[in-house]
Amino acid sequence: ETLKEFPGVKVDIRGYTDHTGTDRVNLPLSLKRAEALKTYLIGKGISADRMTTFGEGKDMSVDQKDIYTEKARKVEVKKH
Repeated sequence: ETLKEFPGVKVDIRGYTDHTGTDRVNLPLSLKRAEALKTYLIGKGISADRMTTFGEGKDMSVDQKDIYTEKARKVEVKKH
């Protein structure tokens, strides 16, 4: 809804994974996660050229106790 209210805003969509697996697995997985959200938003009428996706791999910002949990498996959307 926010993206529809502000049609001039462009966003970065960053996907993250937990710490299970290697970077070879996690980097493409995190990008796939970000791309899935982009596809969803396109289906809701948001123009693809307003969104840039990134696969960040393992989420290094999550607390150490949560590196293998759903808290590390996420997608963030930020205005750029």
